[in-house]
Amino acid sequence: MAEEFSLISVIRFLLKKIRWILILSFLVAVITAGITLLLPNYYEASTVFYSASPDLSSPTPLSVSQQKINVYGNDEDLDRLLSIANSNQLSEFLIDSFNLYEHYDIDPTEEKSSYKVRKRLDKHKGVLKTKFGAIDLSIEDKNPMKAADMANTARNKISSIAQQLIKDSQKKTIANYLENIEDKHQALKILTDSISVLRDRYGVIDSESQGEVLATSSANASFSLSEAQARLKAMEEMSMPGDSINRVKAQVAGLKSKKANVSRQLVQFNKGITQIKSLDNQRVLTNDQIGLMKERLSQLTAAYENPFTSLHVVEEAMVPVIKSRPKRSLIVIGAAILTFIFVSMGLLLIDSLSKINWK
Repeated sequence: MAEEFSLISVIRFLLKKIRWILILSFLVAVITAGITLLLPNYYEASTVFYSASPDLSSPTPLSVSQQKINVYGNDEDLDRLLSIANSNQLSEFLIDSFNLYEHYDIDPTEEKSSYKVRKRLDKHKGVLKTKFGAIDLSIEDKNPMKAADMANTARNKISSIAQQLIKDSQKKTIANYLENIEDKHQALKILTDSISVLRDRYGVIDSESQGEVLATSSANASFSLSEAQARLKAMEEMSMPGDSINRVKAQVAGLKSKKANVSRQLVQFNKGITQIKSLDNQRVLTNDQIGLMKERLSQLTAAYENPFTSLHVVEEAMVPVIKSRPKRSLIVIGAAILTFIFVSMGLLLIDSLSKINWK
């Protein structure tokens, strides 16, 4: 009952003072309306875009079965665009492109002028990720055309910076390929020179057929030598004339020398052929690698020289026709309500204090 009586008392007290409360709230509302009329109108232009997949800048795979290329980027690609949109690089570009020192009436010779102009730009620039995974970039300005121009220019610069990041990466990759190809050429030259030295050292002319030729020659020499030795033995047993025997002896000696020479060549060939074939296989493999790397380099160079998109524009920034702020009606109503509340509380407090016996 005490609480009910107290609440009724408060309401009765406020009803007695309601006229003055309403008059004061109305006066504050009128003054606030006058002040808001002095505030400049700001117009907001926004552009919406999605991140593009870096796969669009990659060369076509060398494999026969082409992999499906993603058109839209993932969360990492989106975060990269968000980082660029909030970077000092973009801010400095907009400041220089639109002469924001003069536009925001900031003296560029002041000590903290660069900080002030960036802070002012950040106040009028908004970057957020929508619930659909896109980026909403907005620029606010007193001039609606300038707001739309700045928003579209900022988006294009974001695309340019993102492209340059990928181009720089491609440039480094191309430089690495050129360096690797040069190293492979040097290795190929060393292998070729080593094979040439081994061929000269072991007398290897043809790795494929020379061994067969030498083996056949060795077998033929052995057969001819055996035949000549048998003929010599038969002639000696038959007591043939000395001249005939001497001719056969000379033939046997020549065949022995020929067989020894062929055997020596065959031994040398067998010693060198394993090393030569190993180096030759390495040379073929290195040459194939150079061919693949040159093809890959050609594709990388083509991708580096051709333009590509780093973002997909969903909505261009249009010239706004309705101001974004100030919301004068909300400000006036809010000021009147707050005045009503605070004046009521103040009167209640004064009334409560007046009833206290301070002695």
